[in-house]
Amino acid sequence: MDNLLSKIINFLSGSGGSSGLMGLLISIATLAFIYGIFKYVVSKDAESRQSSTKVIIFGLITLFVMVSVWGLVALVKGTLGITDANITNSQTQSVQNLILK
Repeated sequence: MDNLLSKIINFLSGSGGSSGLMGLLISIATLAFIYGIFKYVVSKDAESRQSSTKVIIFGLITLFVMVSVWGLVALVKGTLGITDANITNSQTQSVQNLILK
C-alpha cells in the first residue's frame, strides 16, 4: 500500500522525471487555447468569432492560474526545503493513516 500511495503522490506532483497531472492539465489547456485560435481564424461570422474569443480567454486564464499555482507550490517546497528525496516511507504512512481515518 505504501508503494501505491508513493506512486500516486509522485504522479500528482510530477516527481520522478515525469510531468505528472499538472503537466497533463497544462497540455490540455494549451490545446484548448490553440483550438480557440484555430476556430477564430476559420470562423466567418461574428457569433463564431465571439465564441472562439471566449475559448481563447478561458484558455489563457486557465494557463495563467495553473502555472502560477505550480510556481507557488515549487516556491513553498523550496523555501521549506522539501524535496522528493525527503519524502520517506514513514511520512507516506502518516498520509495514508490520515486518508484512511
